[in-house]
Amino acid sequence: MIRVNNKKVIGLLSVRSLQSARGRNFVAIVAIALTALLFTAVLTIGMSTMDLMEQNTMRQVGTSTHAGYKLLTQEQYDKVAADGAVKDIAYTILVGLGENPELNKTHTEIRYAQDKAAQWNFCAPTTGRMPQAIDEAACSTAVLDALGVPHVLGQTITLEFTSQGTHYRDTFTLCGFWEQDIAVKAATVLVSEAYCKQVAPLPEIPYNEAGTDSSYMSGYLNPNLWFRSAWDIEGQVEALNERCGFGDEVNSGVNWAYGSSTVDLQTVVLVGGVLLLILLAGYLIIYNIFAISVARDIRFYGLLKTIGTTGRQLKRIVHRQALLLAAFGIP
Repeated sequence: MIRVNNKKVIGLLSVRSLQSARGRNFVAIVAIALTALLFTAVLTIGMSTMDLMEQNTMRQVGTSTHAGYKLLTQEQYDKVAADGAVKDIAYTILVGLGENPELNKTHTEIRYAQDKAAQWNFCAPTTGRMPQAIDEAACSTAVLDALGVPHVLGQTITLEFTSQGTHYRDTFTLCGFWEQDIAVKAATVLVSEAYCKQVAPLPEIPYNEAGTDSSYMSGYLNPNLWFRSAWDIEGQVEALNERCGFGDEVNSGVNWAYGSSTVDLQTVVLVGGVLLLILLAGYLIIYNIFAISVARDIRFYGLLKTIGTTGRQLKRIVHRQALLLAAFGIP
Protein backbone atom coordinates (compact mmCIF):
# COMPACT_ATOMS: atom_id res chain seq x y z
CA MET A 1 0.00 0.00 0.00
CA ILE A 2 1.28 3.45 -0.93
CA ARG A 3 1.60 5.80 2.08
CA VAL A 4 0.23 9.26 1.23
CA ASN A 5 0.90 12.35 3.35
CA ASN A 6 -2.71 13.50 3.76
CA LYS A 7 -2.47 15.33 7.10
CA LYS A 8 -3.25 18.67 5.45
CA VAL A 9 -6.29 17.20 3.68
CA ILE A 10 -7.57 15.64 6.92
CA GLY A 11 -7.12 18.96 8.69
CA LEU A 12 -8.90 20.83 5.91
CA LEU A 13 -11.81 18.37 5.95
CA SER A 14 -12.14 18.78 9.74
CA VAL A 15 -12.27 22.56 9.52
CA ARG A 16 -14.61 22.66 6.53
CA SER A 17 -16.93 20.16 8.20
CA LEU A 18 -17.12 22.40 11.26
CA GLN A 19 -17.72 25.50 9.15
CA SER A 20 -20.67 23.85 7.44
CA ALA A 21 -22.56 23.51 10.75
CA ARG A 22 -21.82 26.69 12.68
CA GLY A 23 -25.06 26.69 14.62
CA ARG A 24 -24.53 23.17 15.89
CA ASN A 25 -20.91 23.93 16.70
CA PHE A 26 -21.97 26.97 18.71
CA VAL A 27 -24.30 24.78 20.78
CA ALA A 28 -21.49 22.23 21.28
CA ILE A 29 -19.05 24.94 22.39
CA VAL A 30 -21.60 26.39 24.83
CA ALA A 31 -22.28 22.91 26.21
CA ILE A 32 -18.55 22.27 26.68
CA ALA A 33 -18.11 25.69 28.30
CA LEU A 34 -21.00 25.11 30.70
CA THR A 35 -19.68 21.66 31.61
CA ALA A 36 -16.22 23.09 32.29
CA LEU A 37 -17.80 25.89 34.32
CA LEU A 38 -19.86 23.38 36.28
CA PHE A 39 -16.86 21.31 37.29
CA THR A 40 -14.80 24.42 38.04
CA ALA A 41 -17.56 25.74 40.28
CA VAL A 42 -18.06 22.40 42.04
CA LEU A 43 -14.34 21.96 42.71
CA THR A 44 -13.84 25.61 43.74
CA ILE A 45 -16.82 25.68 46.09
CA GLY A 46 -15.90 22.26 47.49
CA MET A 47 -12.28 23.24 48.13
CA SER A 48 -13.29 26.61 49.60
CA THR A 49 -15.80 24.93 51.91
CA MET A 50 -13.21 22.41 53.06
CA ASP A 51 -10.67 25.20 53.64
CA LEU A 52 -13.21 27.19 55.67
CA MET A 53 -14.07 24.13 57.77
CA GLU A 54 -10.36 23.49 58.34
CA GLN A 55 -9.77 27.09 59.46
CA ASN A 56 -12.72 26.99 61.88
CA THR A 57 -11.58 23.67 63.31
CA MET A 58 -8.01 24.94 63.69
CA ARG A 59 -9.28 27.83 65.78
CA GLN A 60 -11.13 25.37 68.03
CA VAL A 61 -8.06 23.16 68.31
CA GLY A 62 -5.92 26.23 69.00
CA THR A 63 -3.24 25.84 66.34
CA SER A 64 -2.76 25.73 62.58
CA THR A 65 0.22 23.36 62.72
CA HIS A 66 0.15 19.70 61.77
CA ALA A 67 0.93 18.28 65.21
CA GLY A 68 2.35 19.04 68.62
CA TYR A 69 3.77 17.76 71.88
CA LYS A 70 3.06 18.68 75.47
CA LEU A 71 5.36 18.90 78.47
CA LEU A 72 8.73 18.03 76.96
CA THR A 73 12.14 18.45 78.55
CA GLN A 74 14.90 20.19 76.62
CA GLU A 75 16.45 16.83 75.72
CA GLN A 76 13.17 15.50 74.36
CA TYR A 77 12.53 18.70 72.42
CA ASP A 78 15.98 18.59 70.84
CA LYS A 79 15.31 15.07 69.54
CA VAL A 80 12.09 16.20 67.83
CA ALA A 81 13.59 19.41 66.43
CA ALA A 82 16.57 17.54 64.94
CA ASP A 83 14.43 14.99 63.09
CA GLY A 84 14.59 15.35 59.32
CA ALA A 85 10.83 14.89 58.90
CA VAL A 86 10.11 18.09 60.85
CA LYS A 87 9.95 21.06 58.49
CA ASP A 88 9.49 23.77 61.15
CA ILE A 89 8.99 23.86 64.91
CA ALA A 90 8.44 26.40 67.70
CA TYR A 91 7.26 26.14 71.29
CA THR A 92 5.34 27.76 74.10
CA ILE A 93 5.91 27.32 77.83
CA LEU A 94 3.06 27.29 80.32
CA VAL A 95 3.90 29.62 83.22
CA GLY A 96 0.63 29.19 85.10
CA LEU A 97 -3.15 29.45 85.04
CA GLY A 98 -4.82 32.74 85.95
CA GLU A 99 -6.20 32.61 89.49
CA ASN A 100 -7.59 36.14 89.82
CA PRO A 101 -11.18 36.07 91.10
CA GLU A 102 -12.12 38.14 88.03
CA LEU A 103 -10.86 35.30 85.80
CA ASN A 104 -13.02 32.57 87.35
CA LYS A 105 -15.27 32.51 84.27
CA THR A 106 -12.41 33.05 81.81
CA HIS A 107 -9.99 30.15 81.55
CA THR A 108 -6.68 31.99 81.25
CA GLU A 109 -3.29 30.49 80.40
CA ILE A 110 -0.16 32.52 81.14
CA ARG A 111 2.56 31.51 78.69
CA TYR A 112 5.83 32.40 77.09
CA ALA A 113 5.69 31.87 73.31
CA GLN A 114 8.23 32.09 70.54
CA ASP A 115 7.12 34.48 67.82
CA LYS A 116 6.25 31.75 65.31
CA ALA A 117 4.38 29.74 67.92
CA ALA A 118 2.28 32.79 68.82
CA GLN A 119 1.33 33.21 65.16
CA TRP A 120 0.52 29.54 64.71
CA ASN A 121 -1.55 29.42 67.93
CA PHE A 122 -3.67 32.51 67.13
CA CYS A 123 -2.29 34.53 70.05
CA ALA A 124 0.01 37.05 68.37
CA PRO A 125 -0.67 40.73 69.19
CA THR A 126 -2.41 42.68 66.44
CA THR A 127 -1.98 45.91 68.38
CA GLY A 128 1.41 46.55 69.95
CA ARG A 129 4.08 43.84 70.08
CA MET A 130 5.28 40.71 71.84
CA PRO A 131 6.61 41.20 75.42
CA GLN A 132 10.34 41.79 75.72
CA ALA A 133 11.02 43.36 79.12
CA ILE A 134 10.62 41.22 82.22
CA ASP A 135 7.57 43.22 83.39
CA GLU A 136 5.73 43.32 80.04
CA ALA A 137 2.75 41.22 78.99
CA ALA A 138 0.44 40.88 75.99
CA CYS A 139 -3.01 39.33 76.20
CA SER A 140 -6.37 38.86 74.51
CA THR A 141 -9.20 41.32 74.93
CA ALA A 142 -11.11 38.67 76.92
CA VAL A 143 -8.56 38.95 79.72
CA LEU A 144 -8.62 42.75 79.63
CA ASP A 145 -12.41 42.79 79.77
CA ALA A 146 -12.49 40.33 82.67
CA LEU A 147 -9.97 42.43 84.61
CA GLY A 148 -11.72 45.68 83.71
CA VAL A 149 -8.65 47.06 81.92
CA PRO A 150 -9.13 49.43 78.91
CA HIS A 151 -7.82 48.28 75.54
CA VAL A 152 -4.95 50.75 75.67
CA LEU A 153 -1.22 50.02 75.50
CA GLY A 154 0.69 50.96 78.64
CA GLN A 155 -2.07 49.93 81.06
CA THR A 156 -1.09 47.79 84.06
CA ILE A 157 -2.54 44.36 84.71
CA THR A 158 -2.13 42.26 87.86
CA LEU A 159 -2.07 38.48 87.56
CA GLU A 160 -2.23 35.77 90.18
CA PHE A 161 -1.06 32.23 89.41
CA THR A 162 0.85 29.26 90.80
CA SER A 163 4.02 27.96 89.14
CA GLN A 164 5.87 24.83 90.27
CA GLY A 165 4.21 24.98 93.68
CA THR A 166 4.83 28.70 94.34
CA HIS A 167 2.07 31.33 94.30
CA TYR A 168 2.72 34.63 92.49
CA ARG A 169 0.93 37.96 92.27
CA ASP A 170 2.74 40.26 89.82
CA THR A 171 1.93 43.43 87.90
CA PHE A 172 2.75 43.86 84.20
CA THR A 173 2.67 46.65 81.64
CA LEU A 174 0.46 45.93 78.64
CA CYS A 175 2.64 45.95 75.49
CA GLY A 176 0.20 44.28 73.08
CA PHE A 177 -3.23 42.73 72.70
CA TRP A 178 -5.47 41.01 70.18
CA GLU A 179 -9.19 40.39 69.76
CA GLN A 180 -10.33 37.22 71.48
CA ASP A 181 -11.58 34.69 68.94
CA ILE A 182 -14.91 33.24 70.07
CA ALA A 183 -13.88 29.84 68.66
CA VAL A 184 -10.75 29.70 70.84
CA LYS A 185 -11.60 28.08 74.18
CA ALA A 186 -8.80 29.50 76.35
CA ALA A 187 -7.73 33.11 76.79
CA THR A 188 -3.98 33.70 76.75
CA VAL A 189 -1.53 36.06 78.45
CA LEU A 190 1.97 36.17 76.97
CA VAL A 191 4.95 37.07 79.14
CA SER A 192 8.61 37.58 78.27
CA GLU A 193 11.23 34.84 78.11
CA ALA A 194 13.13 36.47 80.98
CA TYR A 195 10.08 36.38 83.26
CA CYS A 196 9.35 32.79 82.27
CA LYS A 197 12.87 31.69 83.18
CA GLN A 198 12.53 33.48 86.51
CA VAL A 199 9.27 31.91 87.73
CA ALA A 200 9.04 28.74 85.60
CA PRO A 201 12.56 27.42 84.91
CA LEU A 202 12.76 24.43 82.59
CA PRO A 203 12.64 21.21 84.67
CA GLU A 204 15.36 18.64 84.07
CA ILE A 205 13.26 15.57 84.91
CA PRO A 206 10.44 14.29 82.64
CA TYR A 207 6.94 15.44 83.53
CA ASN A 208 5.75 11.93 84.38
CA GLU A 209 8.31 11.92 87.19
CA ALA A 210 7.40 15.38 88.49
CA GLY A 211 4.59 16.42 90.85
CA THR A 212 1.00 15.61 89.99
CA ASP A 213 -0.29 19.10 90.79
CA SER A 214 -1.22 21.13 87.68
CA SER A 215 1.25 23.84 88.69
CA TYR A 216 4.06 21.39 87.94
CA MET A 217 3.21 21.60 84.24
CA SER A 218 4.94 24.99 84.34
CA GLY A 219 8.29 25.28 82.61
CA TYR A 220 7.98 22.35 80.22
CA LEU A 221 8.21 22.90 76.46
CA ASN A 222 5.03 22.57 74.37
CA PRO A 223 6.17 22.53 70.73
CA ASN A 224 4.03 22.77 67.62
CA LEU A 225 5.45 21.47 64.37
CA TRP A 226 4.95 21.21 60.63
CA PHE A 227 5.73 18.18 58.51
CA ARG A 228 6.56 18.48 54.82
CA SER A 229 3.02 17.42 53.92
CA ALA A 230 -0.34 17.03 55.65
CA TRP A 231 -0.85 13.50 54.35
CA ASP A 232 -1.35 10.91 57.11
CA ILE A 233 -0.21 13.18 59.95
CA GLU A 234 -1.10 10.52 62.50
CA GLY A 235 1.19 8.03 60.81
CA GLN A 236 3.98 10.61 60.61
CA VAL A 237 3.67 11.39 64.34
CA GLU A 238 3.80 7.68 65.23
CA ALA A 239 6.93 7.26 63.11
CA LEU A 240 8.49 10.36 64.69
CA ASN A 241 7.79 9.04 68.20
CA GLU A 242 9.42 5.74 67.29
CA ARG A 243 12.54 7.44 65.91
CA CYS A 244 12.81 9.63 69.02
CA GLY A 245 12.33 6.67 71.35
CA PHE A 246 9.15 8.08 72.91
CA GLY A 247 6.58 5.87 74.61
CA ASP A 248 3.30 6.48 76.36
CA GLU A 249 5.01 8.86 78.77
CA VAL A 250 5.21 11.50 76.02
CA ASN A 251 1.97 13.28 75.08
CA SER A 252 1.74 13.89 71.32
CA GLY A 253 -1.25 15.15 69.36
CA VAL A 254 -2.50 15.45 65.79
CA ASN A 255 -4.35 18.46 64.43
CA TRP A 256 -7.56 16.76 63.29
CA ALA A 257 -8.57 19.92 61.41
CA TYR A 258 -6.68 18.50 58.43
CA GLY A 259 -8.88 16.18 56.41
CA SER A 260 -5.90 13.97 55.52
CA SER A 261 -4.55 13.79 59.07
CA THR A 262 -5.80 10.21 59.42
CA VAL A 263 -5.72 7.92 56.40
CA ASP A 264 -7.55 4.59 56.29
CA LEU A 265 -8.93 2.34 53.57
CA GLN A 266 -12.48 3.66 53.98
CA THR A 267 -11.33 7.27 53.49
CA VAL A 268 -9.24 6.40 50.41
CA VAL A 269 -12.13 4.46 48.86
CA LEU A 270 -14.61 7.28 49.58
CA VAL A 271 -12.40 10.01 48.09
CA GLY A 272 -11.50 7.81 45.11
CA GLY A 273 -15.17 7.02 44.50
CA VAL A 274 -16.18 10.70 44.53
CA LEU A 275 -13.38 11.63 42.09
CA LEU A 276 -14.29 8.72 39.83
CA LEU A 277 -17.96 9.77 39.84
CA ILE A 278 -17.03 13.35 38.88
CA LEU A 279 -14.75 12.16 36.07
CA LEU A 280 -17.38 9.71 34.80
CA ALA A 281 -20.09 12.38 34.79
CA GLY A 282 -17.85 14.78 32.85
CA TYR A 283 -16.91 12.06 30.38
CA LEU A 284 -20.52 11.10 29.71
CA ILE A 285 -21.62 14.72 29.19
CA ILE A 286 -18.83 15.50 26.72
CA TYR A 287 -19.18 12.09 25.04
CA ASN A 288 -22.90 12.62 24.41
CA ILE A 289 -22.24 16.04 22.90
CA PHE A 290 -19.80 14.62 20.37
CA ALA A 291 -21.87 11.49 19.78
CA ILE A 292 -24.82 13.66 18.71
CA SER A 293 -22.53 15.73 16.49
CA VAL A 294 -21.07 12.63 14.83
CA ALA A 295 -24.52 11.05 14.37
CA ARG A 296 -25.75 14.10 12.45
CA ASP A 297 -22.75 13.87 10.11
CA ILE A 298 -23.03 10.11 9.60
CA ARG A 299 -23.94 10.47 5.89
CA PHE A 300 -20.93 12.72 5.35
CA TYR A 301 -18.63 10.16 6.96
CA GLY A 302 -20.29 7.43 4.89
CA LEU A 303 -19.46 9.29 1.68
CA LEU A 304 -15.84 9.70 2.81
CA LYS A 305 -15.71 5.96 3.55
CA THR A 306 -17.10 5.22 0.09
CA ILE A 307 -14.35 7.16 -1.69
CA GLY A 308 -11.63 5.33 0.22
CA THR A 309 -11.16 7.14 3.52
CA THR A 310 -9.91 4.69 6.14
CA GLY A 311 -11.41 4.29 9.58
CA ARG A 312 -8.23 5.68 11.09
CA GLN A 313 -8.51 8.81 8.97
CA LEU A 314 -12.15 9.27 10.00
CA LYS A 315 -11.12 9.04 13.66
CA ARG A 316 -8.48 11.70 13.05
CA ILE A 317 -11.11 13.98 11.52
CA VAL A 318 -13.44 13.55 14.52
CA HIS A 319 -10.60 13.94 17.02
CA ARG A 320 -9.40 17.12 15.36
CA GLN A 321 -12.94 18.55 15.45
CA ALA A 322 -13.21 17.62 19.13
CA LEU A 323 -9.93 19.38 19.89
CA LEU A 324 -11.03 22.51 18.00
CA LEU A 325 -14.36 22.68 19.84
CA ALA A 326 -12.66 22.04 23.19
CA ALA A 327 -10.05 24.71 22.44
CA PHE A 328 -12.87 27.26 22.16
CA GLY A 329 -15.16 25.89 24.88
CA ILE A 330 -12.96 24.96 27.83
CA PRO A 331 -10.99 28.25 28.23
